[in-house]
Amino acid sequence: MESSMSEASMSDAGVLRGVAYHANGHPRHDHDLVASDSTYWWSKQGGSDLVEVRRFDPAAENASSAPPITLDVKHGAEGAVVGVEIVERDGVPDLVVLATTKGRILVWGRPDLERGAAGATPSHPSACVESGATDLATVRIISSTRTRTEFVLGSRSAGLGAAAYDAGERAAVCSFFPPGDDQGGSPAPGQDRGSGSLLQNVLGSFANRFQQGGDGSADSRGAPASPLPRSVFAIAVTYPFTIAADASGRVRCLSVRADGSAPELRGHMSLRDAVASELAEWAGKGQSHHSLDPSRLRVTPLDCVAIAGGPRAAVLALVECGDQVRRAALFVLSVSRRGELSLENRVLLNDAWLASSAIDRGTKIAVAADASSLVVRLADGRACCFACDLGSAGECAGIQLDRFAWGCVGFAHPGGDPGFAFLLNGLQTRTLAQILLDACHNIVEALPKDKAAFGEPGGADPISAQLKSKLEQHFQFASLLHRTGWLDLVDMATAGRIVRAGEHIAALQCIRGKEVLLRDQGGASGAGGLSHDLASASSRRGSGAPDLLRSLLAEASGGHGGAEAFYSRPLASLSFLDVVSRRAESLAGGVNQAAQDVQQQSAVLDALSRVVTETLSAVESWVRAVDSSLIPVAKGAFAHQEGYAWSAHPSLCDCLLSLSRLCVCYHRQWKRRAPALVPRLSIQLHSLITQFLHVRDAMVEATPKEKRDADAKRFAAYGEAGEEVLGALLSASYEESNHMIQDAVAELAEVHDCHGVLYDLCDKTGDSRRLHQYMRMVDPFAPYAFGRLIEANRVRDLMELPDEFSARLRGYLEQRLGSGAHEELLWMLLARGGEWSDCAGVLAGMAARAGEGAEDRERHLALSKLCELARPAYRTKARAT
Repeated sequence: MESSMSEASMSDAGVLRGVAYHANGHPRHDHDLVASDSTYWWSKQGGSDLVEVRRFDPAAENASSAPPITLDVKHGAEGAVVGVEIVERDGVPDLVVLATTKGRILVWGRPDLERGAAGATPSHPSACVESGATDLATVRIISSTRTRTEFVLGSRSAGLGAAAYDAGERAAVCSFFPPGDDQGGSPAPGQDRGSGSLLQNVLGSFANRFQQGGDGSADSRGAPASPLPRSVFAIAVTYPFTIAADASGRVRCLSVRADGSAPELRGHMSLRDAVASELAEWAGKGQSHHSLDPSRLRVTPLDCVAIAGGPRAAVLALVECGDQVRRAALFVLSVSRRGELSLENRVLLNDAWLASSAIDRGTKIAVAADASSLVVRLADGRACCFACDLGSAGECAGIQLDRFAWGCVGFAHPGGDPGFAFLLNGLQTRTLAQILLDACHNIVEALPKDKAAFGEPGGADPISAQLKSKLEQHFQFASLLHRTGWLDLVDMATAGRIVRAGEHIAALQCIRGKEVLLRDQGGASGAGGLSHDLASASSRRGSGAPDLLRSLLAEASGGHGGAEAFYSRPLASLSFLDVVSRRAESLAGGVNQAAQDVQQQSAVLDALSRVVTETLSAVESWVRAVDSSLIPVAKGAFAHQEGYAWSAHPSLCDCLLSLSRLCVCYHRQWKRRAPALVPRLSIQLHSLITQFLHVRDAMVEATPKEKRDADAKRFAAYGEAGEEVLGALLSASYEESNHMIQDAVAELAEVHDCHGVLYDLCDKTGDSRRLHQYMRMVDPFAPYAFGRLIEANRVRDLMELPDEFSARLRGYLEQRLGSGAHEELLWMLLARGGEWSDCAGVLAGMAARAGEGAEDRERHLALSKLCELARPAYRTKARAT
């Protein structure tokens, strides 16, 4: 769809809030208009006379599945649709008003809407009236009952008008009021401004009711008629007043009634005068304030909207002063109880594109329910979102949405959070959070197809350059969202997915850099280290690390599209980790491991481990850059698969675990085949295990508790895997007598709660003092140590624990009284502490549970009696006797 469209085609669809008569379930006066909880979007089918009205569900991604109400508008087909208003009662549409630029007004009542909702035949309007104006700009409902609905009209040449619909008569009437003398000009063609001809249609008693307010020459109090605007571009209704803005920059607050009487002017304000007093502040940087000519100042209102939560309104206007000032601003107006207007605040919309020629009379605004954000939509379909406090902000920057937007409306989620609903090309409704996430994915997924083959080694790589540019664009996008406040207005899951998307680009950038490096250095022989090993393996076997990495990338991309397709997928880095994990598992379980060349095994292990660990380091560096910019990211605020942060993703955890197990497997083999390489392999194993444990803990922390409980076996397996690989490293350190590795293992076991490794470390050296220290400092290591001592039948060591552990040991044993071994240990512990009464009770209970004829029953009874005799109270009584 073209981004530039005519006014008629631009008006073929829209999204709007309904008006209702009940707020939060509490009845209000029947004529009191309040915002409905429902949002609707409407669209005129191209080339036909049908309009569809649908209810929008903010929780749904696409509202097109909702059953539409089909309306027949052939009576008003001339001209574009300039306004649609929906009255809702009892949770369903009760009235629909539609106005066109050519001046026709169509009204559908409840019975007609019900027929249109049935889907059998389009519903014909209940009433159709000619307003007489050929350039209507807006229509707004000002009051409604079940029998009568009144609305106010704005025309660019005829000024302000009123209309009414009678449900009983199924008829509508309309008329424009004579403008004041201060407006100049002449009436619109076909308009009779005589005081006795306000109505163009006489409809019996309904017309009489419509005229009962008088001839329009004076208000109800007999005061002189107030000057009215000849040209109206925007209208907002903040009950019981109507706010009208005209082409000269004057805003009026009026009491409008559709009974033929002239509107009563309650208050007015000149936006031009408000700007003139501070014109110097509106000039751009570098402009000389002394050269500004106030006589050239022009303030053009573009749209007006009521602000929820009180009698307030916002007017979007374009401020121009020659070639030196061209700014868009939002004027926030307060309305007193008497209808007087006052300027509460003015907010500059600081975006260069807003001062372009795209700003015209088709520009519209929508303000969120809590007045903390707004959206400006231009006539060409572009939109820009701003986050600011309308009551205090002086200037704010916005986020441009390039997608074509037919309309936008603010709404409140069921939880009360503000939001916006957009109607986009293809007639799909999406919320702001969804649009921002789409914009993020467009950045992450965008990668131009470049069919050029790789250049010479050391030459520029187009994919690397594109990934670098994409990462910078995403960072700028996330920074803009944070700086303008939009990250605080979308839900945390969406904010997290937007910010964390940059991690995938950083990961792909590192993988691509590694691929290019291995390609360039694959044939080098003097580089040493990894490059030397890779070159040696490649020369002997003909399939070194470059070929290995290319095969992994091909498998990760599914074999489709080549490198360009792989590097344009936001989740390709996770697929790559899954492929590396599977390859490492297959190598560890290979049947011909003993026949493999040690140098080739080393090169493959280096290539796999380094590309993963260096990618993790690159992602962590990017995260630090984000943190330094104070962009918030909530832990665990992600969905499955797109899921966790990259550095805490299950795929990364599984990959590091598989590489650690492959390293353990090679360690066992190399002790016999290449002992000189074993110390270096131990260091590599320590590095892999360290990163695995950090990623595992981060993943567990980022997983919601309910999800961990539902998959308890899987998460327990991660804990056992940590004990497994760290225990293997501990055994290797003892075989090599490497005390540095032993200390490093002890530190990892303390930090990551690998209690089995801590116990084995103390057990292998017989260091009871170290064991007791861990039992004091590492929680909950003490219960684990109790269990291991009991399992090894080390009763003496258990009983000789320092007194500080007696209470914890007693509690541990009492929780497991069903086991005979624990009961035996419990009475011995109690006897050792001189707690004879409790000891006798435990022994008596053991004898009772043993039953008649049991081997230990008599012994337990005898010991119980001895404990009773040892009680201090018994001894005191015996001495007294």
